Amino acid sequence: MNISRNACTSLGVVLLAAFSLSPALMAQEEVSDPDSVAEPAPVAQPVGTMSDLMVQIIYPASDAIFYIATRTPTTTAAWSALEGQTLMLAESANLLMMPSRARDEDQWMRDAKLMLDAGEAAFFAAKDRDVEALIELNDQLYQSCVTCHRHYRPRYGRRRGSGRPLDAPPLDAPPPDARSPDAAPGPTVAPRRVGR
Repeated sequence: MNISRNACTSLGVVLLAAFSLSPALMAQEEVSDPDSVAEPAPVAQPVGTMSDLMVQIIYPASDAIFYIATRTPTTTAAWSALEGQTLMLAESANLLMMPSRARDEDQWMRDAKLMLDAGEAAFFAAKDRDVEALIELNDQLYQSCVTCHRHYRPRYGRRRGSGRPLDAPPLDAPPPDARSPDAAPGPTVAPRRVGR
Protein backbone atom coordinates (compact mmCIF):
# COMPACT_ATOMS: atom_id res chain seq x y z
CA MET A 1 0.00 0.00 0.00
CA ASN A 2 1.49 3.24 -1.13
CA ILE A 3 0.17 6.27 0.82
CA SER A 4 1.38 9.70 -0.10
CA ARG A 5 2.76 12.15 2.41
CA ASN A 6 -0.16 14.56 1.80
CA ALA A 7 -2.68 11.80 2.48
CA CYS A 8 -0.96 10.97 5.80
CA THR A 9 -0.95 14.62 6.79
CA SER A 10 -4.63 14.98 5.87
CA LEU A 11 -5.52 11.82 7.79
CA GLY A 12 -3.58 13.10 10.81
CA VAL A 13 -5.41 16.43 10.73
CA VAL A 14 -8.79 14.69 10.47
CA LEU A 15 -8.00 12.34 13.37
CA LEU A 16 -6.66 15.21 15.49
CA ALA A 17 -9.79 17.26 14.82
CA ALA A 18 -12.02 14.30 15.65
CA PHE A 19 -10.27 13.66 18.95
CA SER A 20 -10.28 17.36 19.79
CA LEU A 21 -13.96 17.79 19.05
CA SER A 22 -15.21 14.63 20.72
CA PRO A 23 -15.01 15.96 24.31
CA ALA A 24 -16.76 19.17 23.22
CA LEU A 25 -19.48 17.21 21.45
CA MET A 26 -19.93 14.96 24.47
CA ALA A 27 -20.19 17.98 26.75
CA GLN A 28 -22.73 19.54 24.40
CA GLU A 29 -24.82 16.38 24.54
CA GLU A 30 -24.66 16.43 28.33
CA VAL A 31 -25.79 20.06 28.45
CA SER A 32 -28.68 19.42 26.10
CA ASP A 33 -29.95 16.80 28.57
CA PRO A 34 -32.50 18.76 30.66
CA ASP A 35 -31.87 16.62 33.74
CA SER A 36 -28.17 17.51 33.83
CA VAL A 37 -28.41 21.31 33.45
CA ALA A 38 -26.52 22.88 36.33
CA GLU A 39 -28.24 25.50 38.42
CA PRO A 40 -26.65 28.94 38.24
CA ALA A 41 -24.35 29.67 41.15
CA PRO A 42 -26.04 31.60 43.96
CA VAL A 43 -25.26 35.30 44.12
CA ALA A 44 -24.68 37.11 47.41
CA GLN A 45 -27.60 39.38 48.21
CA PRO A 46 -27.81 41.88 51.05
CA VAL A 47 -30.66 41.24 53.45
CA GLY A 48 -30.49 44.32 55.67
CA THR A 49 -29.80 47.94 54.88
CA MET A 50 -26.49 49.68 55.48
CA SER A 51 -28.01 51.14 58.64
CA ASP A 52 -29.05 47.65 59.83
CA LEU A 53 -25.52 46.39 59.28
CA MET A 54 -24.01 49.31 61.19
CA VAL A 55 -26.47 49.38 64.10
CA GLN A 56 -27.03 45.64 64.56
CA ILE A 57 -23.55 44.28 63.88
CA ILE A 58 -20.73 46.79 63.45
CA TYR A 59 -21.48 49.19 66.33
CA PRO A 60 -21.93 46.47 69.00
CA ALA A 61 -18.88 44.55 67.76
CA SER A 62 -16.80 47.73 67.72
CA ASP A 63 -17.95 48.66 71.22
CA ALA A 64 -16.65 45.31 72.49
CA ILE A 65 -13.18 46.47 71.40
CA PHE A 66 -13.56 50.13 72.37
CA TYR A 67 -14.56 49.20 75.93
CA ILE A 68 -12.24 46.23 76.41
CA ALA A 69 -10.35 47.94 79.25
CA THR A 70 -13.53 48.27 81.36
CA ARG A 71 -15.38 45.20 80.07
CA THR A 72 -12.58 42.66 79.99
CA PRO A 73 -13.86 39.08 79.67
CA THR A 74 -13.21 36.94 82.74
CA THR A 75 -14.69 33.62 81.70
CA THR A 76 -14.17 31.26 78.81
CA ALA A 77 -17.71 31.99 77.63
CA ALA A 78 -17.08 35.74 77.70
CA TRP A 79 -13.85 35.34 75.72
CA SER A 80 -15.69 33.16 73.22
CA ALA A 81 -18.37 35.85 72.85
CA LEU A 82 -15.65 38.46 72.27
CA GLU A 83 -14.06 36.26 69.61
CA GLY A 84 -17.45 36.09 67.90
CA GLN A 85 -17.87 39.86 68.02
CA THR A 86 -14.42 40.52 66.61
CA LEU A 87 -15.02 37.95 63.87
CA MET A 88 -18.33 39.64 63.04
CA LEU A 89 -16.52 42.97 62.82
CA ALA A 90 -13.91 41.62 60.41
CA GLU A 91 -16.46 39.79 58.29
CA SER A 92 -18.70 42.88 58.24
CA ALA A 93 -15.92 44.64 56.36
CA ASN A 94 -16.24 41.92 53.73
CA LEU A 95 -20.00 42.56 53.62
CA LEU A 96 -19.28 46.25 53.01
CA MET A 97 -17.14 45.26 50.02
CA MET A 98 -19.96 43.31 48.35
CA PRO A 99 -20.71 44.77 44.91
CA SER A 100 -24.30 45.51 45.96
CA ARG A 101 -23.08 47.56 48.96
CA ALA A 102 -19.86 49.16 47.72
CA ARG A 103 -20.36 52.82 46.90
CA ASP A 104 -17.35 52.74 44.57
CA GLU A 105 -14.39 50.53 43.76
CA ASP A 106 -11.76 52.92 45.05
CA GLN A 107 -12.10 54.86 48.31
CA TRP A 108 -14.93 52.69 49.66
CA MET A 109 -12.84 49.55 49.26
CA ARG A 110 -9.80 51.15 50.92
CA ASP A 111 -11.93 52.33 53.84
CA ALA A 112 -13.55 48.89 54.26
CA LYS A 113 -10.08 47.31 54.12
CA LEU A 114 -9.04 49.48 57.09
CA MET A 115 -11.91 47.98 59.08
CA LEU A 116 -11.08 44.48 57.86
CA ASP A 117 -7.47 44.86 59.00
CA ALA A 118 -8.50 46.16 62.42
CA GLY A 119 -11.18 43.47 62.82
CA GLU A 120 -8.85 40.68 61.77
CA ALA A 121 -6.16 41.83 64.22
CA ALA A 122 -8.80 42.09 66.96
CA PHE A 123 -10.05 38.57 66.20
CA PHE A 124 -6.58 37.08 66.62
CA ALA A 125 -5.93 39.17 69.74
CA ALA A 126 -9.20 37.91 71.24
CA LYS A 127 -8.28 34.32 70.38
CA ASP A 128 -4.99 34.91 72.22
CA ARG A 129 -6.84 36.66 75.08
CA ASP A 130 -4.45 39.59 74.61
CA VAL A 131 -6.16 42.55 76.28
CA GLU A 132 -3.22 44.91 75.65
CA ALA A 133 -3.30 44.17 71.91
CA LEU A 134 -7.04 44.85 71.87
CA ILE A 135 -6.54 48.15 73.70
CA GLU A 136 -3.86 49.13 71.19
CA LEU A 137 -6.27 48.35 68.33
CA ASN A 138 -8.73 50.98 69.57
CA ASP A 139 -7.11 53.79 67.58
CA GLN A 140 -6.79 51.71 64.42
CA LEU A 141 -10.45 50.70 64.59
CA TYR A 142 -11.58 54.23 65.44
CA GLN A 143 -9.63 55.66 62.50
CA SER A 144 -11.17 53.11 60.14
CA CYS A 145 -14.64 54.27 61.24
CA VAL A 146 -13.86 57.98 61.06
CA THR A 147 -12.15 57.71 57.68
CA CYS A 148 -15.13 56.00 56.08
CA HIS A 149 -17.71 58.23 57.74
CA ARG A 150 -15.90 61.37 56.60
CA HIS A 151 -15.99 60.13 53.04
CA TYR A 152 -19.51 58.74 52.91
CA ARG A 153 -21.69 60.23 55.64
CA PRO A 154 -22.87 63.73 54.86
CA ARG A 155 -22.44 66.12 57.76
CA TYR A 156 -20.35 63.62 59.75
CA GLY A 157 -18.73 65.33 62.74
CA ARG A 158 -21.08 68.32 62.61
CA ARG A 159 -23.32 69.64 65.33
CA ARG A 160 -26.96 68.84 64.80
CA GLY A 161 -28.78 71.65 63.11
CA SER A 162 -25.80 73.98 62.88
CA GLY A 163 -23.62 72.48 60.21
CA ARG A 164 -20.64 73.47 62.39
CA PRO A 165 -17.83 71.09 63.31
CA LEU A 166 -18.08 69.51 66.75
CA ASP A 167 -14.74 71.04 67.75
CA ALA A 168 -15.78 74.58 66.80
CA PRO A 169 -15.99 77.05 69.70
CA PRO A 170 -19.44 78.12 70.89
CA LEU A 171 -21.04 80.95 68.92
CA ASP A 172 -20.75 83.30 71.90
CA ALA A 173 -17.01 82.61 72.40
CA PRO A 174 -14.78 85.66 72.12
CA PRO A 175 -12.70 85.94 68.94
CA PRO A 176 -9.35 84.12 69.13
CA ASP A 177 -7.34 87.36 69.53
CA ALA A 178 -9.49 88.44 72.51
CA ARG A 179 -8.86 85.27 74.51
CA SER A 180 -6.61 85.41 77.50
CA PRO A 181 -3.08 84.08 76.97
CA ASP A 182 -3.88 81.23 79.40
CA ALA A 183 -6.88 80.05 77.38
CA ALA A 184 -6.56 76.78 75.56
CA PRO A 185 -6.12 77.30 71.84
CA GLY A 186 -9.19 76.52 69.83
CA PRO A 187 -9.98 76.37 66.16
CA THR A 188 -10.21 79.72 64.45
CA VAL A 189 -13.77 80.15 63.26
CA ALA A 190 -15.34 83.37 62.06
CA PRO A 191 -18.21 84.39 64.33
CA ARG A 192 -21.62 83.63 62.88
CA ARG A 193 -24.08 86.49 62.76
CA VAL A 194 -27.41 85.89 64.33
CA GLY A 195 -30.36 87.51 62.62
CA ARG A 196 -29.84 90.01 59.79
